[in-house]
Amino acid sequence: MRLFAVHSLSCEHCKDGTPALDVVPLLVERIEDDDSIRVRRMAAASLAYNRPDPRAVAVFRAILARETDRKLRLHATIGLHRCREAGLSVRKPISTQSTRR
Repeated sequence: MRLFAVHSLSCEHCKDGTPALDVVPLLVERIEDDDSIRVRRMAAASLAYNRPDPRAVAVFRAILARETDRKLRLHATIGLHRCREAGLSVRKPISTQSTRR
């Protein structure tokens, strides 16, 4: 259920116009705190594919620094790339050993 809620609230492609709700804090919370890897993946994908936001950079970097899940890391890499393309300040991600799956 949380998976569909994250998608419903955050998917800009499914809505017309500008979102009325700032979903970045919600997505960050799901990425950092949700027990379900599927919910965390959906939140990371939504953050990566929605409009680039400077608040997402640190989240994507943290994912790359500590996560082992391939899809979660892919969304973070894409998100950082999109932030970089949008002109947001993105340093090269630190490659470290992952600790969470």
